[in-house]
Amino acid sequence: MKTTMQTKMHSKEISQTDWQAYFNKVTKSLANRAASVEVTGFNVGDEILAEGIMLQGLSYDAKNHLMEVSSEKFHHLIHSPERIFVSYEGGNIDSVEIIDSEETRHIIRFLHPLALGKKR
Repeated sequence: MKTTMQTKMHSKEISQTDWQAYFNKVTKSLANRAASVEVTGFNVGDEILAEGIMLQGLSYDAKNHLMEVSSEKFHHLIHSPERIFVSYEGGNIDSVEIIDSEETRHIIRFLHPLALGKKR
């Protein structure tokens, strides 16, 4: 007998007032989690910036209004983020989509969904 496990995927927009605290919590759960980073937009086309990088941090700097995606050898700054959506699969974070003021989408996809509050 075959059983198929289905997981629900859903997205949630994170309020700008929560960005700093939310991404501090995400960063504490990363523990060098493998991810890819891609951008897509009218001005930049579609481009994969990094694949299989071991993320060390996702952070929001409220003073300078920018997001940073970082690993040991990769740093990506997102100036003037406007909206952030998090996609969940089975309660764990599958991806983060950051839309900047020019409508460019910066997408961070985790190789394995990330459970908040649990270090790998």
